[in-house]
Amino acid sequence: MAHQAKKPLKYLTEMRRDLVEVDRICVNWEEGSEPEDEERVEGLLERAFESALVLMETIDRPDTRKRILNLYRRAKKNPTATKYSINAMEPYSVWSYRLSNILNAVEKAQFQPAKDVDEPMDLVLGIVDRCRT
Repeated sequence: MAHQAKKPLKYLTEMRRDLVEVDRICVNWEEGSEPEDEERVEGLLERAFESALVLMETIDRPDTRKRILNLYRRAKKNPTATKYSINAMEPYSVWSYRLSNILNAVEKAQFQPAKDVDEPMDLVLGIVDRCRT
């Protein structure tokens, strides 16, 4: 059986999970962070950014992909080089927040109809969608 590409909403769900984990870890850094925590956060952010790039390619959003790629390059070059980190006190959370904002806008523009239906209808549509594949 050939490997099926992930569906766009699956990418979005995985990215959101990674970004929530980044924020959860960073919240506990009031008195400093452990090197292994920083490494984990950097890995989660990298995976989220890379998934976002694939998602933008999948849903044919080259302008948004370019914007995310530029943000990713800046974050990768120097994760602490963000003017917002002074207020946030944690630069990793800033990159997570900035990527989340882009993903929120994409979700609204690309997937809004799914958000307008009631919860039971979402369940039915999800089942129907799985039966088609």
